[in-house]
Amino acid sequence: MTRLTRQGAADYWQERHRTSDPWRAGGDRGWDERTNEVLYYVRLGLLLRMLTNHFGRVSGLRILDAGCGRGWLTGQLRAIGYDAVGVDQSGEAIRLAKEAHSAPFFVAPLEGFACDGRFDAVVAMEVFFHIMDDDQWRQTLRNLARLLDDEGVLIFSAWMGSETVELGDYIVHRSRAQHERLLAELSLRIAVSEPYKLLNCPTSWHLCTRYGCDVSSQRAAAAGKPPSACQAAIGHLRRLVRRRR
Repeated sequence: MTRLTRQGAADYWQERHRTSDPWRAGGDRGWDERTNEVLYYVRLGLLLRMLTNHFGRVSGLRILDAGCGRGWLTGQLRAIGYDAVGVDQSGEAIRLAKEAHSAPFFVAPLEGFACDGRFDAVVAMEVFFHIMDDDQWRQTLRNLARLLDDEGVLIFSAWMGSETVELGDYIVHRSRAQHERLLAELSLRIAVSEPYKLLNCPTSWHLCTRYGCDVSSQRAAAAGKPPSACQAAIGHLRRLVRRRR
């Protein structure tokens, strides 16, 4: 099957956000609404653990939610205390995000987004494998790397096998070798991976650091600090679960 063009992909996501429920708009179309909601909670919990393990704090951390869709993740990060902002190329998604969440949101292609200052973390949840154009994929990672602070981390979700796998016209799972080559060009490496472990979903979160950044020392420093970030994350997740009961 032929991959969607850049414009075709942009049109696809505009329509998907306009017509889908909040969970399936950015989730798995093969799963029902309730299962997709669980997927969102799983992804959030794993991401918070990565952020907590790496930084050990919430206050002062600036996070970019790249490809934020309707802004659910941006909103949850801000509720915990992170200084999170969201960007997405879909104007429809950002319109809905602004209606649902109190956060700064921007409409822009990820490969061209620019803003004042840099970020401690750039997060891309279920984004890169929906970028069908290989040049656009490379341009996107290069631009997001430029937005990182010197000690910032890139965190993205992906399934990376030994070969590239295309599913339909809007999903391409590029190989681990492809990812690692491009990340190396950007002086980044995958330091930590956390698999979703939900049903048959093969996707994992991957945290990338600059070459020369000692993750073990970062974790040791984080472990020696007050557990405010961990407490904030756990408390927020508990409140979310209680609301669903």
